[in-house]
Amino acid sequence: MSSIVIDLQDEILSSDCDIVQILRRAHVIAVKLGLKEFDQWISYELNGYPDQNACPDYRKVRGTLKAFNPESRLVYEFPGDQVEHLDRLFGSPLPMRYALHISTASVMDIIEKVKNTVLEWTLKLEEEGVLGEGMRFSDKEKQNAKALPQTVN
Repeated sequence: MSSIVIDLQDEILSSDCDIVQILRRAHVIAVKLGLKEFDQWISYELNGYPDQNACPDYRKVRGTLKAFNPESRLVYEFPGDQVEHLDRLFGSPLPMRYALHISTASVMDIIEKVKNTVLEWTLKLEEEGVLGEGMRFSDKEKQNAKALPQTVN
């Protein structure tokens, strides 16, 4: 019988792994084990953080503010009220289009940090004998899992 924890480790180590699929599987494990704190982090990663304060440092990326110049990068264009503020700030005589250009390396770094976090979590579960044979966890496995630290920094 297969182990959901080991299967997740294999998926994370695969070169073509899907981060959303990894987080969904981790969510299943966390819910079945009753690990609410870790599952909250997974939920934020899947659905977005409620505010800047809750957002971890690895999710805070830097970019370069540019007037519109299309490039093959991730681009966040500012909403109207912020554009007006930037026009006033820079004393622009004409309305401009501003965008924050973010390198793909910054985005890939977020994905790799999330994968590493989930991998480390599954390794700790395995170390404590929490394997989830056939997608089921025994009461002992649940107790062992709850004894592990759940905080993600």
